[in-house]
Amino acid sequence: MPKILRNITVCILLLFLGSCKPNGEKKSNAVSAGSKLIICCEGNFGWGNSDFDIYNLRDNELNLKVYKALNNASLGDVLQSASIWNGYLYLVVNNSGKIVALDTVNYIKQDVIFGFNSPRYMQAITNQKALVTDLYANKIYLIDRTEGIEQTFPVKGFCEGMAASDDEIAIACTKGTVYFFNKSRMHLSDSVELEKGSKKVIYIGNSFYTMCLKGSKSIMYEIQNKQATVTWDTAIHENQYVSFAFNKIKNEWLFMQSNKLYSMSRNFKNLKVEYSNPSANFYSISVNPTNGEVYISNAKDYVSAGEIIRLSSEYQFMHSAATGIIPGFTLLIE
Repeated sequence: MPKILRNITVCILLLFLGSCKPNGEKKSNAVSAGSKLIICCEGNFGWGNSDFDIYNLRDNELNLKVYKALNNASLGDVLQSASIWNGYLYLVVNNSGKIVALDTVNYIKQDVIFGFNSPRYMQAITNQKALVTDLYANKIYLIDRTEGIEQTFPVKGFCEGMAASDDEIAIACTKGTVYFFNKSRMHLSDSVELEKGSKKVIYIGNSFYTMCLKGSKSIMYEIQNKQATVTWDTAIHENQYVSFAFNKIKNEWLFMQSNKLYSMSRNFKNLKVEYSNPSANFYSISVNPTNGEVYISNAKDYVSAGEIIRLSSEYQFMHSAATGIIPGFTLLIE
């Protein structure tokens, strides 16, 4: 297609996005100014109907199925996560075994990286290199922005979420090992063994934190200088994994399980329920590092449209909006 016709097509699509109101929800221009929340909607497993929504936080307007609308194509099967890397939006499409790169102005596909089994998360190392974890491969991928998969590192079990400090990247794995990748050496450098596997790791202060399910309890570990210490165990909801985040503005922990959001002080005291929704199935949680707002993905029945819930820094309800199917991972773009 000639470039001028392609630009005209994009403009028409953007005008369309600014005027339609599917499911009763007002839609905004996907490239409008202001803070936006990328909502990864997994879709129905095996149906190839995953996509991402854009939630404009300035005016509470929502764009549904942005990829399909602007690229006139399906994204793939199960959108697991998203990441901003070197000015581009990278979408990790789990069951399609690929990562799709979009520009962050018009959200048009620029590149696709293939060769994964079931990719989960991506963590930038430099402007040129990044790590990718995989659900069904006993390895971690080192990718190059222009060359694709450059190297793999063998690991025990499947790996999930990652978090970075200045010097290294911690990688949570399902078999109970947390691996560490040295940024300067570009290689796995060390590991710490836990009693059970974990799915997520975050970096706060000078420590990494992760949680795992042991029996009926969720166990929080602090990892510092490659030593893991149990800092807290809880039976918030027996026999189910508890998702967690940290609110830097409030300097406190947040835990999410089933249909409740809990807070707890930085030193793991005074656990209390901050918000609940008896009819919901909370699926993911993220915190705005600028103002402390909280965004909760509600998967509802896991087969039809879900919901994004916006809470204030005091965990008071602000707004909610209908999303695509199984909203999960969210990414804030300023």
